[in-house]
Amino acid sequence: MEALLDSLENIVDEIGDPDHEVEYSRYDYMTNEDRWVYGRDQRSLGELLNSELSKALSREVDFGLDKVIKRQT
Repeated sequence: MEALLDSLENIVDEIGDPDHEVEYSRYDYMTNEDRWVYGRDQRSLGELLNSELSKALSREVDFGLDKVIKRQT
């Protein structure tokens, strides 16, 4: 997760738009759902990244972060 955060911060810095900022939130890994989920709104990390980056880049982005372990087996 640290590497992902560092990469996103570097991308935001390169863009140089003050309207884009990396926010820190706690996500918990839900083994029964095989995804990272924000406890306050139950939104997955994959959903958030796809939505925010699609909006910022003006194109559809899908990292495919949900069900990662099940896809690997």
